[in-house]
Amino acid sequence: MSSEVDSGGDPSLSRIDPATAAVTTTIPVGKVPLEVLATDEAVWVSNSGESTVTRIDPATDEAVATIDTCKAPEGFAQADGAIWVVCEGSNAVARIDPESNRVVDQIRVGEEPRFVTAAFGDVWVSNYFDTSVSRIDPARGKVISTIEIELGGQVMAVVGGCLWISAVDTNVVQCIDPSTERVETFDEIGDYPDGLLALDGLLWIASDLGPELRRLDPASGEVTGPWIVGEQGVLNANKLVVEEGDALWMPLFDSAEVVQLAIPG
Repeated sequence: MSSEVDSGGDPSLSRIDPATAAVTTTIPVGKVPLEVLATDEAVWVSNSGESTVTRIDPATDEAVATIDTCKAPEGFAQADGAIWVVCEGSNAVARIDPESNRVVDQIRVGEEPRFVTAAFGDVWVSNYFDTSVSRIDPARGKVISTIEIELGGQVMAVVGGCLWISAVDTNVVQCIDPSTERVETFDEIGDYPDGLLALDGLLWIASDLGPELRRLDPASGEVTGPWIVGEQGVLNANKLVVEEGDALWMPLFDSAEVVQLAIPG
């Protein structure tokens, strides 16, 4: 069972009540908003088209700051008391101080970084065209290792003591062991794997094709699915999946909708 929520309009952030699947407010943001991070204190939106980040107060649903960043910001993470945002156009990750709402550091990473995640005490950046993941020590603000992966590294998630990353251009997901940095590859997970979600010890994989959903059990390597979410062909957008209110939520880029799905059994 699923429902669809229309989120169209000018550049904005839509807030959805998961209980009713209704948009409760729409907040203007910058040009070409791409990714969102919700923390306890704020909601952060990367505006790729104008190289800024919008900070929103969730108590008032109002933008309280617009922060200049490096070029073409995209994915976010929270770590070491800071907000981290990758900048695809600068081959860098920026560190934002949430107290001052300013960028306080920029760290060079690989070519065309897309996403960043905090895991195992470090900050990890997927470099889409560089077939690599940059591992950063947030306390020192330095890249401490560069791990080779398949082409098209995108979204990352932690399951079973492993950092998982999707490789959308090579139709695999990969598991990076944080202690050895050894990389294990899993295929037969469908075409164009993109969004990843860790839930109850399992890895959910959202495909740019369709979109579709599959489920990988890291312990056994068994893949279940696919579950067909849409029939939009290959989407020219990041196909993310999140969990809220005992349901999965996925955006449909071509129709400006968000789909709510009961979690498949």
